[in-house]
Amino acid sequence: MLCYQVEAYQKAIQHADLAEKLAGRVPGNVVVAVCSFYDSLSRLAIYETLTDNDQNQTLLRIEASQVKMKKWMDHAPANYAHKFFLV
Repeated sequence: MLCYQVEAYQKAIQHADLAEKLAGRVPGNVVVAVCSFYDSLSRLAIYETLTDNDQNQTLLRIEASQVKMKKWMDHAPANYAHKFFLV
């Protein structure tokens, strides 16, 4: 979250990749959704600098994240709707 806020997007993505590996150990934890949200925002922030292939991979990752965010939004819109629509 902090890396995104200070525009250190590559570092934010590195942290998100690490968090994704550990996320299976804490299913249902709110931190998983927060990491997913900031991962998407960070990837979108650098999207225009990526190659075509990397842009396609980025969009696939963000779409997968949005599927999860949509489920969370359906169950707790006050917590997740704004995140879903911002991405």
